[in-house]
Amino acid sequence: MQTTDWNWFFSSLAQSTAAIVGLVGAFVITKILANQSAFAEKSRRIQELIALAEKLADATSHLAFDWYHRHDSEDELERLEELLEEDETADPESLYEKLRFSPYIAKADAIQSIATAKSSREDRLRREREESEHRFQQARALGFGSVFPSPIDDRGLLHGLNAPLQHSLRPQLEREREAIDVMYTEVRHHARVVADFHTLVAPNPESSNLITTSLLLVLALFCAGVIYPLSFMPLTTDWNPTVSSSAVPAFIFSLRGALLGTVSLLFTAMLATFLVLNIRMKYPQSLLDQLEQYRHVSKYSAYFENRERNARHRKAPEA
Repeated sequence: MQTTDWNWFFSSLAQSTAAIVGLVGAFVITKILANQSAFAEKSRRIQELIALAEKLADATSHLAFDWYHRHDSEDELERLEELLEEDETADPESLYEKLRFSPYIAKADAIQSIATAKSSREDRLRREREESEHRFQQARALGFGSVFPSPIDDRGLLHGLNAPLQHSLRPQLEREREAIDVMYTEVRHHARVVADFHTLVAPNPESSNLITTSLLLVLALFCAGVIYPLSFMPLTTDWNPTVSSSAVPAFIFSLRGALLGTVSLLFTAMLATFLVLNIRMKYPQSLLDQLEQYRHVSKYSAYFENRERNARHRKAPEA
């Protein structure tokens, strides 16, 4: 009766599986090390982007928005007086479209300023008409009505709501507006860069679930295809495959069991090290949240957000 030498089978199975485990394991570990390098580089990049964003926010806070808007609006309010002379019934929103308020002022605030100025103008004209009428009536009572102008003629009373902008401030205003525009351009560009980079790092691409699964499969393949077949060797030529639980304790406390157990533990510890490394390559959520905030220009300045909102409002009717 011909006997089967199982040693050849187990030996070939263990060697073939070990080769597969070595190839796959080397590829996965190389990928983890490459991801670790990319993770460290991106982490430094996140810190750099946040630091630059904070620098831009600090620089923006030193711009004289309030001073610029206070003096620049004087010209527009003077033009508002001229527009109201032409059409007193014009509503504030239509007047806003004809004026050129700073784009860094919220449209609602500018319209409110126009409405307030228009209401103040109407109150002022009403008081001046009443005063003129009162003086006219007094003059008539004294018999001097012919030398006083008619109370209806109020063309000379329409000006004076806002003093014209002093010519000496115009160069300073232009320089300040140029500085604001330059800073807005830098902030908008940086916000776009931050948005693109946040989209790239937010999913934590270096901490791959596929790599985690691959490491676990490599470990299972090593135990099932290498360690387990080697546990049967060496065998006698007349050995028949049997499964017996009683042989497990004897195997564990044997020299063969000790050697295979040591190899298994070392290999498992090595894979566990890379498994933990892969799992931990996740960016702190607090850092991602901070980076996400700097995607929006409103984080740098509320005035920049006003310009963005005004631009969207202008595009909305066209769309």
